[in-house]
Amino acid sequence: MKLTNDERIYLRAKHSYYIGVPIITDAEFDALENNLKDKNSEVVEIVGYDVDDLMFSHPTLMRSLQKIQVSDSRKLPLTILDKWLFTGKRIGDIEASPKFDGSACNMIFENGELKLALTRGNGIEGNDITEKLKIITTSKINTQEKIEIRGEVVIPEDIFESKYSVDYANPRNFVAGKLSTDEIEDCVNDFRFVAFEVRDSKGLCIHNTIEFLHENNFEVPVIKKFPTISEFPEVYDFFLDYRENNSPYQLDGMVLKFNEKIRESIGETDHHPKWAIAIKFPAEEAKTRITGISWRIGKNGDYTPVGMLETVQLAGTKVSNVSLHNYGNVSRNKILPGALVTIIKSGDIIPKVIHVDEPSTEDTSLHRPHNCYQCNSKLVVNDIHLICNNDNCKGKEINRLSYGIRAFGNKRVGGSAILKLHEAGIKTIEDFWNPIKMNKSKLIDSGLFKEGRALDIIFEAKNKTKQIDLWLIIYSLCLNDVGASSSQQLSNYLSNVNYDFKGLTKSGINRVIDKKSDEYNRLMQFINQLIIEGVEVKYPEEVVVSSDSEFYELTGSPKDFGFAKKSEFTDLMKTYNCIHSKLNKDCNYLVTDSLDSTSSKMTKARKLGVEIITYDAFVNKFKK
Repeated sequence: MKLTNDERIYLRAKHSYYIGVPIITDAEFDALENNLKDKNSEVVEIVGYDVDDLMFSHPTLMRSLQKIQVSDSRKLPLTILDKWLFTGKRIGDIEASPKFDGSACNMIFENGELKLALTRGNGIEGNDITEKLKIITTSKINTQEKIEIRGEVVIPEDIFESKYSVDYANPRNFVAGKLSTDEIEDCVNDFRFVAFEVRDSKGLCIHNTIEFLHENNFEVPVIKKFPTISEFPEVYDFFLDYRENNSPYQLDGMVLKFNEKIRESIGETDHHPKWAIAIKFPAEEAKTRITGISWRIGKNGDYTPVGMLETVQLAGTKVSNVSLHNYGNVSRNKILPGALVTIIKSGDIIPKVIHVDEPSTEDTSLHRPHNCYQCNSKLVVNDIHLICNNDNCKGKEINRLSYGIRAFGNKRVGGSAILKLHEAGIKTIEDFWNPIKMNKSKLIDSGLFKEGRALDIIFEAKNKTKQIDLWLIIYSLCLNDVGASSSQQLSNYLSNVNYDFKGLTKSGINRVIDKKSDEYNRLMQFINQLIIEGVEVKYPEEVVVSSDSEFYELTGSPKDFGFAKKSEFTDLMKTYNCIHSKLNKDCNYLVTDSLDSTSSKMTKARKLGVEIITYDAFVNKFKK
């Protein structure tokens, strides 16, 4: 059902009333209900509704910021910045402020009162967090105009560290998680709202923003102003020091904005305001020592080492583990107990060793398993990998089942449920889709499951799958030497459309395309099984190439540009006769989420002379 804003507010208000936390007065509710009845709206007859699915429209788009990633503070991107500064008319100083790492939200005021507060969501719609924002910040302002006040919901790092760090990974995820639930927990009292932007009813930024926010009792960020690019390094150093020594909240960069008087004339794209840009700081580093190594078995039997660390504070969280990638990396670089290493958070999320400052003197053989933890088979060193070659290994089976279930998008079926499914006889993804093996009675009879919500969640997640791409079916089988790229090209091959096996592992591909092989027959049987279960198999379509077709490759993510996944972007570009291809001399464009990206594709594109363009600019280039 497609809902209007009034219908969404009505359903949310009805739900809130029933659970005892009304969000509008009885009179307001009655007026809203009468209005909807006059419009013959069907929602007034609805008794129950999944309020988690309710999204409310922002009055004006909440755009992202274009970003520049600084990889080395000694080499600031002054040339790129100068190009951005040139887009402005250079009237007045440039404003610089911290880029807090929190949850963006939008507060909508009418007649001086908060009517609705939304998470950023997809930039067009967000979730209702009105009652939480009323706790966090002021809900009344001294103007009767309809305005939007935007900012970040954050938590002071010292409060997070003292009260929540044991149970939660970092402040940003903690805040986002608590805002996303309907329940208002006590921890919300520890949140803060830092406001930085005010828009009028036309969606235009007002002048004297900071003064307005101060007058209305909002917390605002530190502001530094500077006149020209030559002063930027000094301002950059100020905010870098601010992050490390003075900021009460976690931050990952700084934001530059042109003077308020000229922002409207500079304008905005569908993705970002052209008058603002984010400068992302280099990832924070920390030195610590390896205290031990644990090993995890993967779906193909490879053992992945995880380094245990002397706990260190990094980018707002305590880090005690780090991925060491593979056996060869551990052995070659002597990343064993006693080694001193420098770590960063890759993308400010995943801890990563970037340098071994003092190699360990320990013997590698003393710190690696010699037999599989799951099946006791002797492990084999194959180049840089440590592998269990037993195809019937329980650990490999569990991992393959997990990969298969997730390939179907069933993220709600977690690790503990998968372990119990395996114990109950669901060994493969085919078993998961076999109604004889996979049914509630069988699972309950196993003694591992009981009737109730936990079991319902598994079947609800499974039953939501109505359609799946062929390549994901291939990938879900976890065939040896067949990864995501091979699965995609095999899908093309089996669908009689253009395919390219170049650079892919031939052994796995050859087994799948051999019609006499076990792998081919297993795949065909599974496809038939899915069809019988009512799942539509989506086959790739042949791309029609004409003389005026444009070819492009992608790097980075299109999510900040309004596309949930890359396939949505590529589907749109097909309508403009733009064909997704490999990055080679025949490719016309490399589409990126950041012109300052340092990915290998960006380097290759520059060498080939391929034009580099952002997602939004690429779409606009071909729009009619």
